[in-house]
Amino acid sequence: MTRVLVMDDDDVLRSALRVILEGAGYEVADAADGAAGVRLYREHGADLVLVDIFMPTMDGLEVIRALRTEVPRPKLVAMSGGGGIGPQDILRMAAALGAERTLTKPFVPTELLGAVRDVLWSDVTDLRRPQCVDDVQARGPHGGEEAADHAHHKGEEHGGGDHPGGEREPEPDLREAPEVQGRDPGKGEQ
Repeated sequence: MTRVLVMDDDDVLRSALRVILEGAGYEVADAADGAAGVRLYREHGADLVLVDIFMPTMDGLEVIRALRTEVPRPKLVAMSGGGGIGPQDILRMAAALGAERTLTKPFVPTELLGAVRDVLWSDVTDLRRPQCVDDVQARGPHGGEEAADHAHHKGEEHGGGDHPGGEREPEPDLREAPEVQGRDPGKGEQ
């Protein structure tokens, strides 16, 4: 089973991310700060690390720096509401340091699951993958007809969103899922 390590100091958001990811079939571990998350990764490993940028003890940028030297290196998705400097600036820094994808808070479950799938499958497929959440939203989180339409409009090839073996991961029923929002008290992140 694919293991995802979630690092976020917001207890409510961390719990919501766990429910969403476990509902999609992932094994989930979590940590309330970056230092605890890095220790957990070193002790138990993970296929993907979902890391908030603004956390106590060790922030997400420090986590990305620390984990990019690990062997095996986990795939990294950074998330932030931006704090005081704006989410796009801080997430660009995270990408420059080694995060394969970024998510701007608040985001909905389909954005999260689309980003996780894209990053996890990036090394087992030659499909063109979107580089930002806006592209995932435009093509839909699983490819399909929306992907063909989006790729056609951008002049790109279409590869679909199915797993290379022809099987699709189970889709959770997210019609009733609340919007996932991050709060980082004391840092002004929303």
